[in-house]
Amino acid sequence: MSRKIHYYVEGKCEKVFIKALQKNGIVRPGKVDVFNAVQNLLASRIHTLGLDVVVVFIFDVDKGPGVLLKNIIETEKMGARVICLPQVYDFEDEIKRSCMRVKAVKEITESRSNKDFKSDFCSCSNIFERLSFCGFTSGRMWRTPVPSDFERVKKYIHPEYIF
Repeated sequence: MSRKIHYYVEGKCEKVFIKALQKNGIVRPGKVDVFNAVQNLLASRIHTLGLDVVVVFIFDVDKGPGVLLKNIIETEKMGARVICLPQVYDFEDEIKRSCMRVKAVKEITESRSNKDFKSDFCSCSNIFERLSFCGFTSGRMWRTPVPSDFERVKKYIHPEYIF
């Protein structure tokens, strides 16, 4: 497990989330970049990865997997190991399922509405403490079965690798 990890996360909330988990020793350390691997090709970035790297794609499953599959293939061609962490259906759903003491995602950040959640999450200075207070359980994150159109991605889903 000496390989470097490079996280490509869908948005700013995911970046804040992974950074908070890294800071508290919950997930393996590594570089975190915002990049939507379901919508954009990684081609221009792939040559900067270097050798002996694990690429972790964190993405929502609200779009089809076509571009993601191309990114997986190209990343593997460069010799990297690929891990996929799908968010069924989006970050808000995933984080809510992983917090045992909340019924609505807005409770995590004490937001006025679910609509305010993302901006409040990204600006929260104590997000790990908030998650802990809400009963965050890492073992529940990225465990929901993916929709059938993501069937070919299943063999890359290994959330246990980063914990």
